Amino acid sequence: MCFTLAWIASTVWHAYLSAAEPIDFHRQVRPILAHHCYECHARGRDKGGLRIDSRQLLMAGSEQGAVVVPGKSSESKLIQRVTSTDPDFRMPWNASALKPDQIAILRAWIDQGLPWGDGAEKRADYRLALRAVELPPGEGNPVDRLLSEHFQRQQWIPPSPVDDAKFARRAYLDLIGLLPTREELEPFLDSRQDDKREQLVRRLLGERESFVQHWMTFWCDHLRVGSDVDGGVFDNDLSHAPLSLLKANLESAARYDAFVTNLITGPYFDAYSESIAPEGEVGSPVRRPEMQHATIMTQVFLGVQLKCASCHDSFIDDWTLQDAWGMASAFGDEPFEIFRCQQPTGATAAPRFLFPDLGSVDITADIATRRRQVAELMTSPENGLFARTIVNRLWARLFGRGLVEPLDEMMVQEPWHPDLLEWLAAELIRREYELSEILVLLMTSQAYALPAHVSDTDDGYVFHGPHIRRLTAEQLVDALYLLASPHGTSDRPARPEKRAWEQENDRLMSLLGRPSRDAVVTSREEDSFPLQALEMINGSVIDDHLDGIAQHLLENNPNADAQILADEVYWQLLTRDPTPTEREIELTRGATRSANSWRFCVDDRDAARVPVDSLTVPPKRHARSSFSHETRISSKPHGRGCGGVDGGLCWHAARQGCGGRRPSAADRRFDDSSLDGRRHGAYRDLRPEIVCAVFAGCRITARSQHVSSDRHGRRQHSSFRGFRRNRQRHERRDADSDLHRADR
Repeated sequence: MCFTLAWIASTVWHAYLSAAEPIDFHRQVRPILAHHCYECHARGRDKGGLRIDSRQLLMAGSEQGAVVVPGKSSESKLIQRVTSTDPDFRMPWNASALKPDQIAILRAWIDQGLPWGDGAEKRADYRLALRAVELPPGEGNPVDRLLSEHFQRQQWIPPSPVDDAKFARRAYLDLIGLLPTREELEPFLDSRQDDKREQLVRRLLGERESFVQHWMTFWCDHLRVGSDVDGGVFDNDLSHAPLSLLKANLESAARYDAFVTNLITGPYFDAYSESIAPEGEVGSPVRRPEMQHATIMTQVFLGVQLKCASCHDSFIDDWTLQDAWGMASAFGDEPFEIFRCQQPTGATAAPRFLFPDLGSVDITADIATRRRQVAELMTSPENGLFARTIVNRLWARLFGRGLVEPLDEMMVQEPWHPDLLEWLAAELIRREYELSEILVLLMTSQAYALPAHVSDTDDGYVFHGPHIRRLTAEQLVDALYLLASPHGTSDRPARPEKRAWEQENDRLMSLLGRPSRDAVVTSREEDSFPLQALEMINGSVIDDHLDGIAQHLLENNPNADAQILADEVYWQLLTRDPTPTEREIELTRGATRSANSWRFCVDDRDAARVPVDSLTVPPKRHARSSFSHETRISSKPHGRGCGGVDGGLCWHAARQGCGGRRPSAADRRFDDSSLDGRRHGAYRDLRPEIVCAVFAGCRITARSQHVSSDRHGRRQHSSFRGFRRNRQRHERRDADSDLHRADR
């Protein structure tokens, strides 16, 4: 009876899956085969003469003939065996039967023609050595010459490059993570030299301290240095040593191969091992420092994921326990016993490198020698994967999407331009692993200067230039700190006293994408959600930033009026003057604030315009958006008829005009008097301009289902109408609190 029900369930699942989207072999089928079948029929084991490592081997069948008939699951012995009620005939033998949904997946997979995908067999066929690429004839940057044929095949004509101001903004943010100041930008814009863009790139690369400060964020994310995880079983508070050693390695300006070698063979390795070592006997064997080194370094420097194989033979690729534990043993004092799913297997893994064809690790050598041998094999010119991985990461860093995506599936996914990837990797080796030369090559190309466009995540990616990207959390905070820095000169530009990467991860940076680093992060998430907008509007962290900035600007410009100060803020955050419309709004702000409520709307065709009063109105709708290098935001009047709330939605924003103090219930009444008459404090005319300039440098939208936070940090989801009710409850509750405060 139970089996009959299971058979019915699998049949229903099969009917559904057959009519649904195509089966993904790597995500749906391979885990089933790996978990239930590989033990007897894969990786050198061919019980009954059957191997299922590849489609070709599966189609060859077993000693008893064909096992599958593509397109006909009902005639396939594979389905007959996994659905049999005879325990001596059913597969997997002497183990639990497959679940109905698993059988349905196998049925649909066979009925769809046995699609295998191209990743499972890729490792065996992957070519480590780089192949020679001949550049197309012509002059100009080699990157553009290689891309020209790509554009011709796509029948796409590249638009004109961005102007000098936008190029400078990109270059500053990409190389040193800071916005250009007026003192730095004006000489560049006035220059008439043909190669001024290359000169700018090389000058920024030469500003070593700022360059290192910015790229520390990149390497801390990748190498998982400076974790937010509290000290305890998996991490302790010893991360300062690897952090300082990593910074010292970057400051040395060593070649990339030497940089990686230093990380593997130098004091950084031991300091990092101590910082991540499990305490006591409760740590998982997989969490031992040597295994973490093996998985982190293969992922970061080779684009290979060994995490699954550190626990069991991988279900999604061909890496095995022997591969992962062999790499870990190369970093250990002695060969390690292999653990499978936390359980000892009794077998040991001899020290080895991931690709034995490149060379071996001497199992009799001491640990220092073995680590040096691993570093030599890792950085060998014969190991083309090493060079491909880093140039792919640099391309993704500058253009918003890698030549290979995902970035950590270098051996599985095909690059969208194979010749470009091969040529860049070979060029890196030819230039003796000088990453700065590759950065110059990429950033002086016409491709880098193309206008930014919205990322296309659909299948069949076509390169049309850099993607619109949001500022990282650290870049945004550094921009705010830069506003509070003393004015500099073209020779000694202003720089923040302390960069954001050196600070603890606070609520603002966490919401804007700074990871906790309890795992390797090679590509940050850039999804936008309403809580980011609310934090930008009324978060305590950014509120403190704005208070300090306003006070600093007033102290350093005691005789300047609000318009001059506002112009200064626009220049420092947006590298431009306010538009005439923005100036007009500023001049008439006091008289029209209540009559003209404004709402953020994304429009990538218009120049960035963020009206002064937009800080009192949260975003209108959700879209694929982000804090952007070059976001263009337009605005339009908003009233009762556009789906919003009368006058403004987020009452928390009232404190932006209350001199930084906590607003009273009266302050939160959205009428003319509260919006105009209640604003006071030494910098009442300056704070809105700072907020608006910050928003103008960002791209925030939100869905109509708003997310707010109560005073205890709990998230609240509500519709517009529900949000109004919540606001009224807050007002009544806080009115009572105001009375108690008055009594005291």
